[in-house]
Amino acid sequence: MNRRRPLQFLVVTYQAQGHINPAIHLANRLVQIAGARITFSTPVSAYRRMFPTSAAPDQEVEDGPISYIPFSDGYDDGFHDYHSRPEFDHFMSRSKQIASENLSSLVATPSRASFTPSSHHG
Repeated sequence: MNRRRPLQFLVVTYQAQGHINPAIHLANRLVQIAGARITFSTPVSAYRRMFPTSAAPDQEVEDGPISYIPFSDGYDDGFHDYHSRPEFDHFMSRSKQIASENLSSLVATPSRASFTPSSHHG
């Protein structure tokens, strides 16, 4: 009998709550519909808010078929100057560059080398 490995998805989101909640909903639906394994990744600052009592606040947390792992976007203590357009533009530019580098490292991890390519922009 030929048994297929479950699909494996990497769900990545910004640190804003309005991005995190729908992404978690998507991850749960992928588990329900496809029996998929999910790695859910969000910036360190959001991850720490999601798991405030974690013994190792920046380490992977497994919750059944969903694993949560943070990545650094360069603002591990969060970004708080949303009212200043120049600061926000700098934050977006810098966090995109740093997050891309760190997410590339995450994807290159041998245990995560079989992610299913997909894209969702919400």
